[in-house]
Amino acid sequence: METLKLIFILIPALLEIIKLIEGMISGVKRGAEKKAAVMEIIGLVLRTVQKLGILGCIDPDKIMKAVDVLIDALVHILNVGGVFEHGREAASAG
Repeated sequence: METLKLIFILIPALLEIIKLIEGMISGVKRGAEKKAAVMEIIGLVLRTVQKLGILGCIDPDKIMKAVDVLIDALVHILNVGGVFEHGREAASAG
């Protein structure tokens, strides 16, 4: 249950990191690169928190697997919602 709570706590941070990376790495067809950057940031945070003993018995690998799926879902929602420039272009073309 603690893992699930942590995942829900991470969602707002993930949204902000995704938007930040989207602004820093421009261009369509760079999704894998953008996702890798977001994963690296979250991984760094989790490793730091784990070293500080804050995570307790939560498995960082499980968190990262969930984050991987969440990134895909959040990016899809942001694209469909037209939050990203290329998302707006795709929506207007369709």
